[in-house]
Amino acid sequence: MLINSQTLIGLKVETASGQYLGRVQSFDLEIDSQSIRNYYIKPKLLEAGPFSEELIVHHRQVVRITAKKMVVVDNVVKYKNPIPADTVVVNRVPESDAPQC
Repeated sequence: MLINSQTLIGLKVETASGQYLGRVQSFDLEIDSQSIRNYYIKPKLLEAGPFSEELIVHHRQVVRITAKKMVVVDNVVKYKNPIPADTVVVNRVPESDAPQC
């Protein structure tokens, strides 16, 4: 299926369990692969004020896209800034919690 940007912008977004999140506001295009990296979701109006933060959904969090809606995994988390694709995230143990050798 092919979907154009005019249809994608404004598309309804909900979780796999059916919770409505909002609508697609914009997206990031990865130039090298010519694919979408992140989707920016405008939260639903009842919970969002005019200055509320948007939701950022990574393309791997998308379960499916149809002509009527985008379905994402249930564990979507708000991030103020997206994590760059070349960033390696490491969970470090604080030195005070590290095992003593």
